[in-house]
Amino acid sequence: MRWLLYGFDLLIPVMMIVFGRWMQKHCPKEINAAFGYRTRRSTQSIEAWRFAHARCGRLWQIVGWPMLALSAALALLRIFPVDDARLCGTLTMAQTVVLLLTIPVVEHALRRQFPDNTK
Repeated sequence: MRWLLYGFDLLIPVMMIVFGRWMQKHCPKEINAAFGYRTRRSTQSIEAWRFAHARCGRLWQIVGWPMLALSAALALLRIFPVDDARLCGTLTMAQTVVLLLTIPVVEHALRRQFPDNTK
């Protein structure tokens, strides 16, 4: 059971690294509703779509590696005096917050790169 929790501790950072690389190098050819970085701003044009994928993919890789190292260290060292399930849940929540915080960063970059012309 403990090793399964270790795997869960590393799941989000590994996914950010893998999908970040994929998004950066293999952006979906067309804007779609099924897969990709989909926000109102990123789907306004194919250029914005590609820019958002490249920016988000790079950001996920930049953030994913340190998050993976920190998560692995915490998972293996068990620094905090809490039970395994609580540590796994806390790490997962913190990793999810970091993942979600990349959205405003990408949206800000999109706003600067592709300003609204509808004012």
